[in-house]
Amino acid sequence: MTTPDTGSNPSRLEILARVREIAAQREDCPLGRVLPESDLEHDLGMDSLARVEFAMDIEMAFDIELEDELADQIKTVGQAVEYLQMRMEAEG
Repeated sequence: MTTPDTGSNPSRLEILARVREIAAQREDCPLGRVLPESDLEHDLGMDSLARVEFAMDIEMAFDIELEDELADQIKTVGQAVEYLQMRMEAEG
């Protein structure tokens, strides 16, 4: 018999929703403009400082630490979501 895991990881959709909110707030743009395929720099207008702040916002929201090198490799909203989902599944 299994019991429900009340501390379970968020679903991909929940992660996506939160990352979209963070990006929209960071760049003060409509949530509808932030899609999984949105490029942080080209579509959302994040410069290098805004991308660092976005990574810090993600760290705080998901209680994780992103390595600087990895944060630099995240170019789209969807890549951030994929990384977060893999990380949470690995830490289970």
